[in-house]
Amino acid sequence: MLTRDGISAVVTTTDNTSETADVSIQFYGASEEKLAEPVVIQWFLTTDAGAQTLATDATDISEIAIKTNGAILCEHTTDVIGMAVTEATGLIDFTVTVVTTKQAVLNIVLPNGKLAQSAVMSYTAG
Repeated sequence: MLTRDGISAVVTTTDNTSETADVSIQFYGASEEKLAEPVVIQWFLTTDAGAQTLATDATDISEIAIKTNGAILCEHTTDVIGMAVTEATGLIDFTVTVVTTKQAVLNIVLPNGKLAQSAVMSYTAG
């Protein structure tokens, strides 16, 4: 059985200066082992690393979607705030499309209430 304080996450952001960035989140247990069960998470996109300013769909980002692992269960505000579930391996990955000259940060609420965050994703047309 998992305890909420014993779960951590490693967030990896790739292509974070292209229009479509990929964010992978792997969850770990208290002994730093990869989880072998699904985790339900809350996520939200902000325009700042301080997680204080929500992104505005169609102004800051145009879409967040699952890349290959996990599933979005619901979106409370389309492409801004939602709930998702990892694969049985504790892995989930998202693709975030950032609007030109804007930036976004994907924030994951861990079961203990702490945040895990992506790197800042930004896209400026070349």
